[in-house]
Amino acid sequence: MDRQDRFFIWYASGAISLVAGYVLIFMATGSDRIGQSVATALANILPLAVLGLGVRPFLRQLHGRPLRNVLAGVALLAILWSLCWYCSVAVTIGLAAWPSVGRFELVWLSGPALLWQAYQGLVIFALICVGYLAADFQDRAAQLEARLAAIAPAQDLPPPSAPSTVMVKTAEGYQALDAADILWLEADGDASYVITRTKRFKSRTTLTAWSEQLDPKSFIRVHRARLVNIRRMISAEPLGDGRFVVHLEAGQSVETSKAGARNLKSLTA
Repeated sequence: MDRQDRFFIWYASGAISLVAGYVLIFMATGSDRIGQSVATALANILPLAVLGLGVRPFLRQLHGRPLRNVLAGVALLAILWSLCWYCSVAVTIGLAAWPSVGRFELVWLSGPALLWQAYQGLVIFALICVGYLAADFQDRAAQLEARLAAIAPAQDLPPPSAPSTVMVKTAEGYQALDAADILWLEADGDASYVITRTKRFKSRTTLTAWSEQLDPKSFIRVHRARLVNIRRMISAEPLGDGRFVVHLEAGQSVETSKAGARNLKSLTA
């Protein structure tokens, strides 16, 4: 069901509800019979219902216009609506009273009846305008979003770079290290060792946590318990059973697992 169908269902339901409400009021006061009550109710509601449909083409002309033009157009329509409504009600009420008085004459409302009808008519007009203006603003928001998307298309943000300096949590405190100086890291239960060219630090950080923190392009998992900085690797020597021994700077060597050897082979150019 599109917007047009929903509007007519909503509009017809509202008009019928108003007619039924008028009939019940007239019947409750006992001033009219059922036929006359229905005729009088239609005389009150029919002009509003017809004008409500008639104003829609004019509201469509305001769609997409600058906001000040939309507001000025709505104000002008409100004036025209009020004049047409007042004249139409004078005609329809005169037609509804014709059978009982035996002649047709215009019934110009005044006093409380005029105030009530004016309130009712302007409320209905306001509801119609609000519905159209809401749809207009939704379209404007969609157009603005499309323009912004065209001007600045969404781009994938680059992943955050790995830190060049890392903090090694030791039993004595924290030790700052340049990540490039690390040769490899080795797991030790829930802790780990960080090995550089000159020192070996006992860290309270797990190897898994280190693998998430360090640059994955530099630190490769060569064993379930070892991460190697391939930028400090000199060579990898096969051991004959699918494993390698990796030779690092400063004469250090680290054995790989079979899975770690495959990781190294995947880097082969």
